[in-house]
Amino acid sequence: MEVTDAPKFKVGDRDILFVENNGTQFVPLVGIMHGRFRVKKDEAGRDAAFTNEGSPLSDVTQLGKNEVAASAGHAMSAQTLKQAIHAKALAQSAQH
Repeated sequence: MEVTDAPKFKVGDRDILFVENNGTQFVPLVGIMHGRFRVKKDEAGRDAAFTNEGSPLSDVTQLGKNEVAASAGHAMSAQTLKQAIHAKALAQSAQH
């Protein structure tokens, strides 16, 4: 069975996944396809972040707001994406 808009994974894929309710939802990725960021080599050979659709992720502040702006530049490194996620999580935990 195949779920419309659900990401298709292959052996060897490298991804950063946002998961919620794993084991209770049919597709546990946040926002289904929006919860997947592909990690691929960019033109410089570094690990870079791309959307599920393959567009370069250049601005995490625009995710969920302006998808065109989020992909308007060169892909950020996978490490930069991880650091942005970590910083956001720390900021949110400090507020609670």
